[in-house]
This record gives sequence, C-alpha cells and structure tokens, in this order.
Amino acid sequence: MDSTKLTIVLILVGVFAIDSAAPAAEFISGVVRRGSSNAAPVIAGQPLAENLPCMVDRTHRYIEVPMAIARAQYVMVANNDKTLAGYELDVILAQDAVLLLFIDNRVGHNGMTGAPADWAGIHPDFSTEMSWVPALGFIDMGFDIGIDEGAGRVTYWSSVFCKQVSAGTITLYQMNAANRNMYGVAAFAGPAAWPSVFAADFEDASLIAWQPTDASAWRIEDAHGGKVLSLFKGSSYSPPYRSPFNINLVRDVVVDSFILEMEMLTTVASYNHRDLCIFFGYQDAAHFYYIHLGQTADATANSVFLVDNADRVSIARYRTSGTPWDDQWHRVRLMRDADTGRIEVYFDDRTTPVMTAYDDRFRWGRIGVGSFDDRGRFDDIQLHGRLWTPGDFLTPHGVDLVDFRHFAAHWLETNCDWPNNNCHGANLVAPASVNLLDLQVLLANYLSGD
Repeated sequence: MDSTKLTIVLILVGVFAIDSAAPAAEFISGVVRRGSSNAAPVIAGQPLAENLPCMVDRTHRYIEVPMAIARAQYVMVANNDKTLAGYELDVILAQDAVLLLFIDNRVGHNGMTGAPADWAGIHPDFSTEMSWVPALGFIDMGFDIGIDEGAGRVTYWSSVFCKQVSAGTITLYQMNAANRNMYGVAAFAGPAAWPSVFAADFEDASLIAWQPTDASAWRIEDAHGGKVLSLFKGSSYSPPYRSPFNINLVRDVVVDSFILEMEMLTTVASYNHRDLCIFFGYQDAAHFYYIHLGQTADATANSVFLVDNADRVSIARYRTSGTPWDDQWHRVRLMRDADTGRIEVYFDDRTTPVMTAYDDRFRWGRIGVGSFDDRGRFDDIQLHGRLWTPGDFLTPHGVDLVDFRHFAAHWLETNCDWPNNNCHGANLVAPASVNLLDLQVLLANYLSGD
C-alpha cells in the first residue's frame, strides 16, 4: 500500500468515526446552595487537574494535585461564601462515590505564624471551626492539594478529606472563617477503580512472567515467610546509555496510568549509592523512566530518572535527602498518571510522597524491578492500572483518528529500533518497518481501548 492509498483509508475511517473519547464519569449531578446570594457554585466542566480554576469568584487555581485524586469531578465554589453562618450546600450524587473536601490547612489555627505556603502537612483543627466535618464522618486522607492565588506557585495548602457516600443528597455546612479560603468539593470512584493487571508473590517459584537483562543474575529464594524474587549477583549487560544494569521486566503487560506496590529489601552493606530501582514507561533499552531509591541523594542518586536516547537525567521536582535503607523489608508505592504526567513515590508512609515529578514523554510502557548495580529482593508485587491498547499512541484514551494521523506520519519508515523508539511507536509488529502488518493491528484496535 502506497502513501496515497493509506491516506484514502484514513479519510474513510475519519468519515465514519465516532468520538471515542470517554466523557468524565458523572458522580455529582447537581448542587443546591442555601443562605447566600453570592455567585452560585457550579460543577466544573472538566475533571480535576493541574492549573484548573477553584472558584467562581476568584482566579485561584489548583496546583500540585495529588495523583490519587486527579480527574475527580469537582465543584467550583464561591469564596465569598466562607463567612456566611447560614451557608448550606446540597451535593446531589448520581451514584455511589468517594466525596472529597479540600479544607484550608489554616482552619482552627488562629495564632498561626509564617507564610501559608509553608503550612503543608499542618492539618485543620476542627475543635473550634467546622466541627461538622468529622461529625459527618469525613476522614483525613493524609495529603494536601495546593492553591495558587496568582503567584504561579502554591500560595496555601488544603488538606484532603474523604467519605464514602451512597447515591443521593448530602448536605455540607458553613466555614465561618474570614481569614481562610472556602473549602472545595469533589467526587470520584477512588483508586480502587483501577483493575488489577498483574500480581506476583513468587510462591509458585516461577520466573516465566519476567524478562531480565541477564537471567543468570535472578532466582527465587526462600525468605520473607515464603518465596521472593532475588537479584543475587550483577548482570552481564551493557545498556546503550548510562543507566541501570540490573533490570527485570514483567512480560506482556503494558500500562499507561497505574499504581504499583511491592515489598523491597536491599542485601548490600550501607554506602551512599546503596539502591534498588523500579522501572516504568519502558519502551526499549534507550527510552524509559526509573525510580532510584538511593541511600543518599545527589545528581545521580535517589531521584526519578529519565532515559531518552541519552544518559539518564534526574527529573524530580521534589525528593528527600535519601532513602533510609536498613536490613528490613520496606513497602514502596509508585503512582503514575499518564494524562497529567504526574509521578509520585511513597516509601513505607503512604500519605507523603518521597519523590514527585512531571513528565509525559512516555505515556505507556512496561514495568519492572532491579538495581543500578546492587543486589536485593522483591516480594508481593501488585499492579493496578489501565492496560495500553496497541495503536493508542496519543491522548485521549482509545485508538482514534488522532492515532491514525500519528501512524500516517511514520508510514513506510524503516530501520525501526531503539534509537528512534521503534519509529515513534508506529512499528507495532516485526520486522522493523512501518507497514501493512502494523496497519492491520491499528485497524483491529480502532475505537477500542480505555
């Protein structure tokens, strides 16, 4: 098929295409306010994400949105309602949901000192204000969402509270805090909505689901009350660019957004770069991300790293001074939102990330475990997320006309390999060229995917 014929195919597909982008789930079907004549609250027209407006009467915007609540449906409230003692807000839920409140961390702390932006993690005190929040059963999720009042950075923080609610109407009440900002409201299905796509406890003593850079460096061992995956020696592997040597990838599982949890144990003595790693967004040996949990942070340790046809570079916006490794097992969680590019890493404490980053270069890929050049063990691996559909190159989710345009731009390219990211992903089937075999896969998956 020449390029002219391919163009005709794409035009015909476009003519008969329907919009495959799934609308945001509707949890909040309406809001009814009483006790105010200020600007009326409205349900936002798009899901919660970075830099979206918070309020109907201010230019404030949400920033540093935690991935766990990204894409929730939310309400734009009126900040001028914050001082009204008779304020009530009925939130009408079309289906069961997790209802969220974003409450200014300064609530109840009338003698506070310092800039509000420094109050991350200092949660509201409801003993004198907003006592209805705990009375209704809302609980602290343990993390904050940032608010930018126009400075281009976090101006103040709000704690995120949640409550599982059934379909119907729930009434929220006054804030009555003149020197604070009005609380926000949102609803979503919760992280449990992502299905389990892979799990490994290694009790079957099998490594068939894994693809290492050097199989001789990995084995199943007895430890941790059962069997574990062990990286017991260095791998005989030379990466194309400066990046980890010891990589073990899950076979045949490709995800975009996900939550990955596991138990990890380092088996080497203490030194500054003592490490274990998690790999994700893995396209090939020259295009992937990895988390380096290093004992002491520096330019090449304890960060979120990107390998993009060059030596690895740190892309973390935030990271701690190091990972407190010892001779004990530790629980690690990695959260990835492919839509926003947000990456969060948690070490033992699931409420406060030890690393954060934003990057959307590789929206999908494989996941794996390993180390830069150390040894360690892994157990109880759980992966929840969205499986990637071959041909779904670009957002929105699903193989649609946008993906066909991307495919057409690389039609008949040859020499598809890791240096060009398999012809920018368009080479879906061997051999290493973009041809009819790849088009057949694309057509088979058209209008499929999340």
